[in-house]
Amino acid sequence: MDAAREPQSICLCSSEATTCCILALSCQSSGQVGMVHVDQPGKEPEKCLAPLMHGMLEPEMYIVGGFTETTECGHRTAETLLSSLEDADLPIHVRLACTGQLNTTLTGAPKCCSLALRRTTLGMSAGPVGDGIDKGPQAVQRLARLWTRPVPDCQNIYDTTRQTLSVPNLSMHLSRQQAQTFRALLELPDDQFLSFVSTSPKHEADAFVQETRAVFEWLLERCEEMGAGQRAANMGYTCTEYKWSGRWELLES
Repeated sequence: MDAAREPQSICLCSSEATTCCILALSCQSSGQVGMVHVDQPGKEPEKCLAPLMHGMLEPEMYIVGGFTETTECGHRTAETLLSSLEDADLPIHVRLACTGQLNTTLTGAPKCCSLALRRTTLGMSAGPVGDGIDKGPQAVQRLARLWTRPVPDCQNIYDTTRQTLSVPNLSMHLSRQQAQTFRALLELPDDQFLSFVSTSPKHEADAFVQETRAVFEWLLERCEEMGAGQRAANMGYTCTEYKWSGRWELLES
């Protein structure tokens, strides 16, 4: 939002990282800044981190999320990310590390689940994201990637020159078994639904259940459009571009 109004500033943000981790890298000398949101360990984070660090001379790191809980999912996610960075060719200066015990209250809840990083001509500033964050266009379709296969590699979606947001052309695979699972989950009351789809059901955002139900419903609708008799549905949607002018507006192709 700020980047669209002020060409000399860039603002990146991500939210709802409980057992997930948000990691941002910036470089003052090259002017680069990037952010990734990793939802679970074992996702080969170097595929995201390598293009993120490309061209950086003196990278600085900010990491939030991965609070301490019984499944240790958050700990393993943070450990995987940090281990990948440990193998980097350049030294990385840690500016913010809010993860593990440092991101866990005495009652066992996460202290912070979001990160906003802003670069201006005056330097970098970091802080939490406020409530009611706008997740941008096609949020349901983008979230659907987390529940299908294959999970795509890291892709740049914002063109800083044209100041446009691109939702890439993606192909998602949904098996018949997955479709049956989604239908069964949608039949459950909210509390049971939440316990099945979240690694931290006590600490999710208020809209989490509603958004996840919308994702499952959208996937099932697409599956039916592709034909109920198919063993699997490949659900692709074309690349679309948006520009910010007080709100996201679809650009005509």
